[in-house]
Amino acid sequence: MIETAEKEYRDYYQFAIESINLLDSFVNSVELDAQVFLIFLSQIQKSTTLAVLSSLRRHDVQALMNIRHLLESFVLIVYSFIEKDFESYVLYSKYGYAVEKRDVKDRARKWLKAEFPEYSDKIKNMKDQINDFYAHANLLSAFANYNFDDDLKISLEIFDKKEDVFIRQRLWWIGNITFGIIDLIIKVNRKYPLITFRNDINKRMIKLAQRNNFLQEELTNLPNFSKHIGKTLE
Repeated sequence: MIETAEKEYRDYYQFAIESINLLDSFVNSVELDAQVFLIFLSQIQKSTTLAVLSSLRRHDVQALMNIRHLLESFVLIVYSFIEKDFESYVLYSKYGYAVEKRDVKDRARKWLKAEFPEYSDKIKNMKDQINDFYAHANLLSAFANYNFDDDLKISLEIFDKKEDVFIRQRLWWIGNITFGIIDLIIKVNRKYPLITFRNDINKRMIKLAQRNNFLQEELTNLPNFSKHIGKTLE
């Protein structure tokens, strides 16, 4: 499935891969106190790659769970521009174990809402959709692995039913989120300088933005897209 993806999904596959490749290389250098930023960047790089692989091999719930993890890391990585200390994120038990501070995600979300409300609203909307339909077991998502044919034969599958429009949308969505992460990091860095970027960052972002807009418009014109999964674009 992965080997044939480039041929089957062409522009959508390329957009997702090019976005991830830029995410992997857009940082040129960092300040000494950027360790938290780098940790979350590594997490984001892993989540985007796993989301693409899961989409291509028709494990949609797993793909969406990785996207959810990606969105949470999205909020935390931009928050790391103002909260650079490890102790802002973790505390240590009396046994020496590190655990996440319970309020850190709330602090990060509130900061993002105040500083960049448009991004905050989009992230919340995407997370809400995933939470409602994919983050927890339900009959509708499970139905992708169940088949009942005209001969009254039942089959239970390890891979989801092949729905090319879903896979195209997932690949676009992953590329779109990845593009948004880089875009917001650039904006946050203007206010709170922490990193420097590769010299061709603006040129590559313009190219990705053009492809992003083209694929979004193309998706909305696919048969049955609005009826079935158009809400993921809202």
